[in-house]
Amino acid sequence: MQTHYQEDAGLIAVPESVFGIKDLEVLSLYKNLINLIPAELLEIHSLKRLNLSANKIEILPNNIGALHDLEVLDIQHNQIALLPEQLCELSNLRYLLLGGNKLEKLPIEIKNLSKLIYLNITHNNFRFLPDEISELKALLELRIYNNHIEELPESISRLTNLHELHANDHTPRHHGCRLGIMEARTIMFSLRNKIRKPC
Repeated sequence: MQTHYQEDAGLIAVPESVFGIKDLEVLSLYKNLINLIPAELLEIHSLKRLNLSANKIEILPNNIGALHDLEVLDIQHNQIALLPEQLCELSNLRYLLLGGNKLEKLPIEIKNLSKLIYLNITHNNFRFLPDEISELKALLELRIYNNHIEELPESISRLTNLHELHANDHTPRHHGCRLGIMEARTIMFSLRNKIRKPC
């Protein structure tokens, strides 16, 4: 397995040397000053893990879906305000880390990420979760805290494999509502959230 790490190196762009690494599966450019994802990076079809967190990226390119083998995508702590629907063409994606951006909504195509087991959208500007999130049947852990979400969709009860839900809105009302998730599951709530369906 070929890996490449250049973390906290003051990079302002993805090094061209990366594009010539044969069979590259893991690339981490964490904590640099990169503001653009070049087209050449999206041609590395062997990539399975990509860490571009803690950079200056504002736009996620539409052809991000070309990375068909990608299993882990970490783009936390950037300045991304919009997710292209093509992100949801990453059919092998298992971990998606979006925390610490400027996001307000998830594309409804999120439902197509059928292998996703971990989703982190913390520290953004979300006000709601789409009902389509209930189609993520493989999801084990969902982190949504530090947003502006005041209530959870009733459809979240259909996430029957969910083990951990981390959320908070500092709202004690409806704290006792059952989410309808299987009682045998170990749900970890760091929340005082509401659900649309009244108790």
